[in-house]
Amino acid sequence: MKRVVQVSAGILVLALVGWWAAIRIVPSWRAEDLIPVMEEYMRASARGDTLALHGLSASTQVTQWGLAVHRSAPAFAQEASHGLRAWFVDRGDSTAKAGFRLKKSVIDPHCEFRPLEQVQASFVQQNGEWRLTWVGTDIC
Repeated sequence: MKRVVQVSAGILVLALVGWWAAIRIVPSWRAEDLIPVMEEYMRASARGDTLALHGLSASTQVTQWGLAVHRSAPAFAQEASHGLRAWFVDRGDSTAKAGFRLKKSVIDPHCEFRPLEQVQASFVQQNGEWRLTWVGTDIC
C-alpha cells in the first residue's frame, strides 16, 4: 500500500510539474523573440512615437492603436513596456499570435468592470524581423 501511495504521489508531482511547465515555460520560450518586439512597441506607444510605431507595424491599424493607447491609457502602455509574460503563443513559419500578461494590472479608464492586465497581438516576419499586424485588449 505504501508503494502505491509513493508511486501515485510521484505521478501527481510529475503531472503538476508538466502542467506548470506547459503554462509558464513553453509560452515564454516560444515567444522569446516576440516579447522584445511587443515591449518596444508598447514603449513607443507610451512615448507617442509615431515613427517608431510605424517601424514596428505591418499595418496602419497597429500604429493607430498604439497612438490611441498613448492618448487614452498611458499607464497601460507604460506598464506593458517592460516585463511582459507570454501566456499563449500560436506560431507558424512566418506568422505568430500571442497573448501577453502584464506584471501589474492597470485601471482601465474606459471600463469600471475590469483592469487592463493583458495585451494580444498578431505578428508577421518580414526580412527576418517580426512586425505587428494586429494588437488589442479585452473588450469591456
